[in-house]
Parts: sequence; structure tokens; C-alpha cells
Amino acid sequence: NLNVGLQTGTEGFRQDSPSVSLPGTTLLVGYTVDDSTVFDFGGGYVFDSNLGFGATVTYTSQSEKALAGADVLVEGLPDQPIIRLGPTAANADRSETGVHLHVLYAFEFDDDTTLSVYGGPSWFSVSQDMVSSIEAGPEGLPLAVGTRSVDESDWGYNIGADFAYYFNDKEGMGVGLRYTRATVDVENLIGTAASGMRQTTSTEAGGGQAVIGLRLRFE
Repeated sequence: NLNVGLQTGTEGFRQDSPSVSLPGTTLLVGYTVDDSTVFDFGGGYVFDSNLGFGATVTYTSQSEKALAGADVLVEGLPDQPIIRLGPTAANADRSETGVHLHVLYAFEFDDDTTLSVYGGPSWFSVSQDMVSSIEAGPEGLPLAVGTRSVDESDWGYNIGADFAYYFNDKEGMGVGLRYTRATVDVENLIGTAASGMRQTTSTEAGGGQAVIGLRLRFE
């Protein structure tokens, strides 16, 4: 199977960390994760009992934004007020690669039409641009924000259904619905710098996927 479609339902995430260079300052970063195009390639094998197994690889890539700001505690004044700086936007690209293993059952309505339902474990690799530094610039200018890419992975799950119609013995078209999810801990770079120990922030990978594409079968 070779498909293209839409992935939706993955939410953004945020991180709060103390500043290394500015005592009494909390650094605030929010990351957006929008709907994106998903590409997938997969296949499977069905036994005479209509039970089978399969695997699919999915890939998404997004050009997202990180909104970085700072809460500065002003000492020496009554009630020690907090001044908020920013937010300043920085590019934060993101990509996800998923490998989905599944057990399936195929309903064969006739020689041309098949509906398969499936589920199983998924492995996700996430590459995410994370904010690595936030510095205060000259008065009246935006914060200076630096980013660096981090790569992390973890396991999740997938469930779905695929409907296929074949024009002949080998070739056809199909549509599929899949829901897959994993929680991946990515390194919080500004938190690591502040504490001297590795800090992480959780982000969700996967989501609801609707795809359409080519179907091939071999007897």
C-alpha cells in the first residue's frame, strides 16, 4: 500500500525553566504542532482464515513555531512585581517517523472488495527543534532565541481500518482511517542548562490519520 493523507489531533506543548544568565527569571516556551500531511507505505499477509499481520511506515514533517518569553522578578520593589518579556517567535521544525506493527482481520465481500481492521504496537521517532537559549536584547528589541534539533523515540499503539477496491487481480485503490499515539520525552535544553542535569518535556506523536492511495495484492 502507498498512501498520502492528513494527520490531525496532535497538540502543542510547553516548557518553563529558570534562566542561567538572568537570576530570578523564568523562561517560558510554547510549541505549536498543527495538522500535517502524512505519507505511508506498508503491506501485510493474510492467511486462509482471514487473519493476518502487517506493518506500515508513516512520515510527517512540519514547519512550526516556538513562542519564547521570560518572566522577570523585580527585586527591591514592594510585592516584587513580575515583568513579562516577549513572546518572540522562532522557527521550530518537527518531523515524525512511525513504524506500526499490527494483527489484522480481512472481510472479503467479493473478489474486488476488502475491508481490513487491525491494531498493534507502534514505534515513533520524533525530531524536534527545541529552544536552547533565550537572552534579553537591548531595550525595546525582541528576545534573542536560539534553537537546536533533538531526536527521541518511544513506543505507542495503533488501531485502524482500511477499505480497498481492486480493478483487477493485482491493482486497486483504497482509503484508510488510523489512530496512533505515543508519548515521547524530548530534551528540555534550557532546563538542562539551568540544572546541570538532563531535563525532558513530553510531547505527543501520531494522531488521527485519514489516507488514500494505491493498493496491490499478490496471490
